[in-house]
Amino acid sequence: MEEIRRYVMGEMPLAERNSFDRLIEKDPILKREVNGMRLTIANLRQHKKKRQEIRALLEEAESELPPLRAEDFDVEED
Repeated sequence: MEEIRRYVMGEMPLAERNSFDRLIEKDPILKREVNGMRLTIANLRQHKKKRQEIRALLEEAESELPPLRAEDFDVEED
């Protein structure tokens, strides 16, 4: 699995990558696993990007809100 991750992430040296390319061409199961890893990594990147966008929106919204004050709340005392 680590080898597939390294391949998909472009972390393999060229000679190792070329060798792995030949393995993928010959092994349909390996090819499916590589494609699955590509999809997983793409989904994780998209999820991370969306989280960053949401955080930025929240920070922007919080900066525009007035501070909370105790008198803004109706609390009945017993």
